[in-house]
Amino acid sequence: MDARSLRRTAGLVGLVCAATAFAGCSNGGSEGDCAPPTVSVSPSEVAAGERVTLTGSAFLAVCADTGDGAPAGTTTASILWYQDSTHGDEVATVDVSSAGQFSTGLVVPDDAKPGGARIVAAVGDDTRGEATVTVHE
Repeated sequence: MDARSLRRTAGLVGLVCAATAFAGCSNGGSEGDCAPPTVSVSPSEVAAGERVTLTGSAFLAVCADTGDGAPAGTTTASILWYQDSTHGDEVATVDVSSAGQFSTGLVVPDDAKPGGARIVAAVGDDTRGEATVTVHE
């Protein structure tokens, strides 16, 4: 192999190594190794004062591939109720397991109006998941 071929091969190997090093990393718009937090609610149609069950997963303290996430050591999520507002009312807190999971019962606020609502679980500023419910009369 001549010097020119060696340089070309070395450059190609360098590109492959760089691509491999970044393959597991996530930027804001692509999927990485860490799944985003999710929240589910059951039932999804309720009346004010009724009880629902919230289940959350992937509420991890730190995402290993991005370093983003809740502050280390945080084990409590705030449960926020959004209906016709940009500011959610905290209606509960819940303990999050070391595996990033929770399950809890929640009573729909007595003043909930008919229509759509969002239930958001938040740990810190960056780790949030949400579910929607329909409130009926």
